[in-house]
Amino acid sequence: MKSLILIFFFFLMLSTLAQEDSVPSLFSPPIPVELMVGNEHTLFKMIVTKPINRKLKFYNLLSYEVNHSDFESSIFLNQTVLFYDFSSNLSAGLGVNLKTFGGLKPIVSVLYSKFTKSTGYIIQPTVEIHKDGAKELFCLFEYTFQNQKELQPYFRIDVLTTWKAKHDFSYTNLRLGLNRKGFRFGPAVNIQYFGPTADSQYNWGGFVNVLIP
Repeated sequence: MKSLILIFFFFLMLSTLAQEDSVPSLFSPPIPVELMVGNEHTLFKMIVTKPINRKLKFYNLLSYEVNHSDFESSIFLNQTVLFYDFSSNLSAGLGVNLKTFGGLKPIVSVLYSKFTKSTGYIIQPTVEIHKDGAKELFCLFEYTFQNQKELQPYFRIDVLTTWKAKHDFSYTNLRLGLNRKGFRFGPAVNIQYFGPTADSQYNWGGFVNVLIP
């Protein structure tokens, strides 16, 4: 409980710094907030990448998936990292993972990211600093066609794989829809892989994604 309280205040402090000490001249990508409703699960996901100053950056990945038939097996992930920028695209930092299966663990992470009006991508390897800690690799790529039409085609894929001595958990999320001024919607599929044998589960449905400036 004490650890959770400390982490809460850590999140609060970093969020305050990101809001109050941001440098206006630095590019700050919008925050994608997404809801995906499928035949097996409902998924809420948000990724925040905000500059604090010219060298420090706040990063948060929040993912919460609710199983329609078994609420207790829902999957929660909250990853928060304070990154130091070595260049405009390459950063390294320390933070914490809070997961349904795995609990609270400190992490070290490297982040390579770039966002423009049409494309965005993230490559992020992470290691949990614990004797039972996992290694992770998160990758994201998205593309929005730029034209003068009201609706533009939109595509995104994001992948996470986690392993210890053997494979632990992975997912692949695919989105193919339309974009209207930062409002994205369309069909979606999430594929999850569990355990050393990577047993798969498919979740078909639709998504709504909103960009918050």
